[in-house]
Amino acid sequence: IEFRDDDLTVKVVDFKNLELIKGGEFEIFFETFRKFLKQNYLGVFALKNKIVVGYAWSGLKKSSKVKYNNYMKIRENEAFIFYCRTSLSVRGKNIYPRLLSEICSIHFNENNASKIWIDTEVNNLASQKGIEKVGFSFVENVIYYWILGKFSVARKKKGIETFKEKNNF
Repeated sequence: IEFRDDDLTVKVVDFKNLELIKGGEFEIFFETFRKFLKQNYLGVFALKNKIVVGYAWSGLKKSSKVKYNNYMKIRENEAFIFYCRTSLSVRGKNIYPRLLSEICSIHFNENNASKIWIDTEVNNLASQKGIEKVGFSFVENVIYYWILGKFSVARKKKGIETFKEKNNF
C-alpha cells in the first residue's frame, strides 16, 4: 500500500509524545495509554497537522506469560494488534491501514515477529476493510463471552485476522 498525505505523520508513542493527546478527542485514554507504555506495548499515533487523529496498539509475546485483551493467546515471537481507532473526521482516508502497516513493519523488521494477529468485530466492516488492505487474511470467527468477569471463547468457522508471514512485508 502506498500512502500519500503530506500532512499526515505516524509516530511511535512514548512517554513524552503521549502528551499530544491532551486537550484532544483521545485525552480520555491518556491513563490507559500510559499503562500500555509501562507494559512495554507498542503504540503509534497518526497526526494530521500535529493533531492526533488515530492510534493503534500492539504487543509482542516474548514469554509464555503474555495474554492480550484477556482472551487472545498467541505464541512466542507473535504480536497482537489491539485498541485501534481513527477520528470520525478522517475515516476513509487510509489512516487505519497506515497505522497497521507501521506496527507490522516495526514488529517484523525490528522485533523479529514471526506472525501478527489482529481481530475486529464481525459487524465492523470499515475495520475489516482496513485490515485487508494491509494484507491480513481471514482465519476464523470467534465468539467471546464475558462471564463472571472473565472472557470465555467459543470458536466458530473463520474470523480472526492474521498477517501470515514476515516475508509478506
